[in-house]
Amino acid sequence: MAQARPMRRKGACVAVNRPAVLLAGRERTPCAIVDLSLGGARLDVKSDVREKSHVVVLCPNFGSLDGQVIWRNDRKA
Repeated sequence: MAQARPMRRKGACVAVNRPAVLLAGRERTPCAIVDLSLGGARLDVKSDVREKSHVVVLCPNFGSLDGQVIWRNDRKA
């Protein structure tokens, strides 16, 4: 069975590499925002956050980013 491909972002990505905290349910996990675009962010995160989970990313540089995990691959989401 073919696996669905993740949604592609419409805007260009900007590399930012900033520390942040991922809130998923009651868990708070340190992470890093690798890049940002108008349609999303790529994170480096060690927690087991699942696809389709509602999350909030807190970053002193960008404030809070509210969203949903669309894809997960090892430590990237």
